[in-house]
Amino acid sequence: MDTQANHHILFFDGDCGICQWSIKFVIKRDKNRVFSFAPLQGEQAQLIPDQYRKIDSLIIQTPDGYFQKFEGVRYILKLLPGFPWPFLALLANLCPKFIGNFCYDRVAQIRHHFRRENCELLQQEDRKRFLP
Repeated sequence: MDTQANHHILFFDGDCGICQWSIKFVIKRDKNRVFSFAPLQGEQAQLIPDQYRKIDSLIIQTPDGYFQKFEGVRYILKLLPGFPWPFLALLANLCPKFIGNFCYDRVAQIRHHFRRENCELLQQEDRKRFLP
């Protein structure tokens, strides 16, 4: 990410197995390297405005503001290149926000039942995308 205009930080629960899997999913598909990543328990997350700081939700900081829960997932899908991700984002737009957030919250309630994955060695270029 060279410029502030392309600055997208995906904040995630560092103690959550599903969250860790999701970050790996995004890294693998983020060919344009749009996203940086930071754990909600880290230093960078302390800069998130209080109204967005929720440990039970991913938070994405974008040039357009902050998005969380279902809206955050939609935003991420929109920015991932290639089929089917932007198409899935368009389909997600058909789903009312309250239904999307309801489903997101159900998964968030059980996310700690999934085992955290062992730290996988990332490529050096991917490790640079993680913020403290």
